[in-house]
Amino acid sequence: MSTVFKRTFGIISLIIAVLGSVLVLEEFVTKRYDLEALLLKGFYEEKKDTIDVVVMGASEITLGYSAPEVYRNFGFTSYPYAFTINPVPLWKYEMRDIERTQHPKVLVVEINGAIYLEDKYIHRKGSFTRLVENMPLSMNKIEMINEMSDDPVESYFPICKYHDSWSEFPQEDVPDILMLRKKGHAVLRGAQSNLYRQKIDHYPYYPSEDEMMDLNPDAEAALRDFIKECKDSSIEHVLFICYPHIMAKEEYYERQMRCNRAGEIIREEGMDYVDFDRMLDEIGLDESDFFDDHHMNAPGQRKFSNYLGKYLQEKYDLQPTELSEKDREEWAESVDYIDRFYRYYDEYTKAHADDPYTKPDIKLRDRVRAIKVLDEMKDAG
Repeated sequence: MSTVFKRTFGIISLIIAVLGSVLVLEEFVTKRYDLEALLLKGFYEEKKDTIDVVVMGASEITLGYSAPEVYRNFGFTSYPYAFTINPVPLWKYEMRDIERTQHPKVLVVEINGAIYLEDKYIHRKGSFTRLVENMPLSMNKIEMINEMSDDPVESYFPICKYHDSWSEFPQEDVPDILMLRKKGHAVLRGAQSNLYRQKIDHYPYYPSEDEMMDLNPDAEAALRDFIKECKDSSIEHVLFICYPHIMAKEEYYERQMRCNRAGEIIREEGMDYVDFDRMLDEIGLDESDFFDDHHMNAPGQRKFSNYLGKYLQEKYDLQPTELSEKDREEWAESVDYIDRFYRYYDEYTKAHADDPYTKPDIKLRDRVRAIKVLDEMKDAG
């Protein structure tokens, strides 16, 4: 009996060791930690039940929301749970994972992912991969893989498909993930921006209208399913929003008509919805606050984050969670960094005003290189 026990224990120990080795290899050998992956990883580093507001959505959020700026002015904690092309069929899994790790008082949902027309965006495999590879193992993740994955083995063990990058170890991303692990939170809490602007073609601007266009049928079905899950969730307040854009092309005018239809569905279901596309003047946004015609730059991010923070505080009487002294110190550090972040943006863009469309070498992100630049600003006073 003792021999059987020893062999069983040895086999189990070997399996655990192999799985542990695979996890370490996936963490530091495979090349997966681009900017948005780090943003998602940062969410899971936040201490449990310390986030008051989660802002969920697509690239509008990744470039247009600043959690430290909101904390500085309104006192509540927040985090963007977002990545480029975040389609509506994934939202229910994202919300479940948000609830599993935090219990936010408000979930803000930016609706861009519900108004894609083409199936290649609604059912985009790359978006599923982005989410599943940066989501910790849980029953929610297992259910998502079982329901949506074409290759469960790769979904559970991404290292299988990244074998071509093993020879490139150590990956250039390793210092960034090590910084995140050491800090225990993302220094900038997911805030990021570009230091240059793309040229916006000056078509005649299209006015805001109440006309509607139908959604993709699969998107509408997934939106209605998600709304049902919102009603059944433990999150007290869910606010759907349309993020501000510059409507300089006909495709964005048509996009707004689909937003109108999505907003109608959301309100018919008894949920809160605000179209900030119609409120640029009230918010104080103009073309200079945008990186391109649908993403904000740092000044726009700062303006809208404060406007949204005030809106949430007043509409939901939002009271900040009581944080520990250490947590308050860490958020104060993030505020200090965001101050330097905006100062660096202002100084850089002013110095390069004659050539604002040239891409610089540095990007303002939660990257070791960018944080080093911000640290040097502190040392220089």
